[in-house]
Amino acid sequence: SDAQLAELVESLESSRGVIVAGPHLEADQVGPAVWEFAAATNFPVLADALSGARFGAPDQVHVVAAYDLILRPKDTIELLKPSVIVRVGSSPTSSALLNWMSAHNGVPHLVVDAGGRWKDHGVNATKYVEADPADTLTRLAKQVKMSASPEWVASWRAVGAAAIEALEAEAGIPHEGEVLTIASSTVIPGGSLFVSSSMPVRDLDVFGYPRSERIHVYGNRGASGIDGIISTAFGVASQCAGPMVCVLGDLAFFHDQNGLLWHREDDTAVVFVLIDNNGGGIFHMLPVAEHEPHFTRLIATPHGLDLSHAAALHGIALRDVTIPELTEELGRAVADGVTTVLRVRTDRVESHRRRVELAEIVGRSVREALK
Repeated sequence: SDAQLAELVESLESSRGVIVAGPHLEADQVGPAVWEFAAATNFPVLADALSGARFGAPDQVHVVAAYDLILRPKDTIELLKPSVIVRVGSSPTSSALLNWMSAHNGVPHLVVDAGGRWKDHGVNATKYVEADPADTLTRLAKQVKMSASPEWVASWRAVGAAAIEALEAEAGIPHEGEVLTIASSTVIPGGSLFVSSSMPVRDLDVFGYPRSERIHVYGNRGASGIDGIISTAFGVASQCAGPMVCVLGDLAFFHDQNGLLWHREDDTAVVFVLIDNNGGGIFHMLPVAEHEPHFTRLIATPHGLDLSHAAALHGIALRDVTIPELTEELGRAVADGVTTVLRVRTDRVESHRRRVELAEIVGRSVREALK
């Protein structure tokens, strides 16, 4: 109602506001509404890669890059303390962002969601509004009068720029996250990117930098895990106007290799970027990784398979490419318009080590930016 909307407007009168946009099934509608509200309030936007608000924002909206790395240091969490949080969508992918919100539990925290499921597992919300988020944010944008302070916005711009500068300075050492940087920047405007569960969606959240052109990002999350990624990518691609790029790991490829049968029945084209590190890289983030040799055999589960045979079985070309070659090869594969697999071989242990190292490097740069 108008009275409820007026009450919300009053609660959002803040100079240190932030918008958190989590994954959303209606990302194409919610994303633009987030931008409209952000433009009206000047609130920085922490946009999950699956939110619809990460890619394509207008120039006057500040979508923060690499916030997962920015928010990891404890001192940064306190220095970037908000006075109000506005959140839409499901819980964000980033654990650092979840920890940041929990660290500021008690700060006015508005969640707007029309779904039937409670989307505040961290119990951070001080007000939960059951309403259509796109409609609500659009209406709020037309009524809010106060905007974030220039100093607050400048702080977020400074840390975002520092993070990107630090990461770009380290670009000479290829790592798995760079695959997602390349994929998200190479998909043509209006095209689609599908990311697998496990590390691809997390690496996209960290290393997929905001861009001015709109792209559509999809992913399978939840109990399904890595099952059905190839099949879902083909299904989504069949309903999309632009080309589809799908980034997945070797275990996801192996688990749904029968999904490649789609290629024999339909001319829908998907370019698969296969990150082959011979096992489950995400498990190196867990304490169990210290317990060798059982960790490798039972948890990381290296398979030792040459997955080119699975592609060949279905008449699909597979090309091995390095990370430095990927931008050119991916652009060529998308332009060809046929289903192709580009395999990027990586090392699980080295990739994990590099992620930890980059987080430390970015953390130091962010601290300097906030001095």
